[in-house]
Amino acid sequence: MVDVMVNVSNFIAENPLRKGMSQDSSGDRPELKCLNQSCVCPYYGGQTDGSVNGCTLPNGQKVQKALRKEIRMISDEERNELFKAIRDMKDTSDYDYIAAIHKLAYEQGGAHMGAAFFSWHNEYCKRYEILVRKRNPSLALHYFDSTLDSPLPTPADSVLFTDEVNYLR
Repeated sequence: MVDVMVNVSNFIAENPLRKGMSQDSSGDRPELKCLNQSCVCPYYGGQTDGSVNGCTLPNGQKVQKALRKEIRMISDEERNELFKAIRDMKDTSDYDYIAAIHKLAYEQGGAHMGAAFFSWHNEYCKRYEILVRKRNPSLALHYFDSTLDSPLPTPADSVLFTDEVNYLR
């Protein structure tokens, strides 16, 4: 992950498809290195109480640990808020930044080869979730349980391919 993070700046700077990205996209991203709520709290706009997970937002709400659910089990409101955050990530280049990390790791063989697959993706998902939660600290990066669709005779019949869930159009 560290080698890939170092190379992201070069990838973004040299790639003509990345023009217009904000300055902080290629710079140091200390919030992505956080391991607890206290560290990431200022990036959510909150105040920490000094404890490991104590973070209070300006509206008085306490930041909770992310509660991840199977993507089909989230409410319409949760889905809309998540998709809004992802669209905002695309508008501000954070999505390009996090995608570049994954692309470089894949190309270098570190993300999809061998025993590092799970540990690398665990860290990657943590960083992705921090970027999502910077937009709305109540959100989580939900998961997809592929076994729920395995009994379907036609995989295209999955709810995941409906207009309701397809937010990337």
